[in-house]
Amino acid sequence: MEYCELGSLENARLSPVYTDQEKTINHYFAQLIKGVKKLHNIKLMHRDLKPANILVTKINDKTRLKIADFGLARDAPDSIANLTFCGTPYYMAP
Repeated sequence: MEYCELGSLENARLSPVYTDQEKTINHYFAQLIKGVKKLHNIKLMHRDLKPANILVTKINDKTRLKIADFGLARDAPDSIANLTFCGTPYYMAP
């Protein structure tokens, strides 16, 4: 894995360097959705998506997000429901 010098989104949200401007949030969210869509296109479920597992880096002076920690990731065949309870409770869907 490459080094992401800006840490994770968990660290970023606590840092005064990052502001909660709508444009920045929209930019991050769009990148995150594209990443999750790519995972789903290859039939992969991350199952523990949270700020600590989203790394932040700079590429050509642009901030980029990278999804990390695929320890709980599993194949997601169309015909089989995923009934396994896993992930970080605070970030799980209700």
